[in-house]
Amino acid sequence: MLLVLGTAAGAARGQDSTAAPSPMEPECRRVFDDVETGIREGRPAAFSQHFGPQVQIHLRGFEGGYVSSAQAYYVLENFFQGRRPVGVRLTTFGDTGGAPYGSGSAVFNARGNRESAQIYVSLTRLQGRWTVGQLNIR
Repeated sequence: MLLVLGTAAGAARGQDSTAAPSPMEPECRRVFDDVETGIREGRPAAFSQHFGPQVQIHLRGFEGGYVSSAQAYYVLENFFQGRRPVGVRLTTFGDTGGAPYGSGSAVFNARGNRESAQIYVSLTRLQGRWTVGQLNIR
């Protein structure tokens, strides 16, 4: 009974009830690659098309929480204005309860200092496509 209610709740939010494929599936991998490239280049425009209507975002030096896709874009733009990415790599991929995720590390030059950060990205299936549901750079 609980599974049926959970599926109905997901459908009500527009989430697909089908099982998630492997995070290495081409569609998921493309999203992860775009996120990694965008962070490496300090360009949120490289992956903002993958944001869902709401994104849970947590960035070093910024208060985190749920924001709209447009707000997420501007928060990330702000974040990258003070940091120049030196190295970015997603190295670990998995699937937790139907939500593919990728994690890794980044190094930034921030106001003349090196700054290391952990990256975590999780995807959500929404209206037939994989979207970024959560992004952490801490």
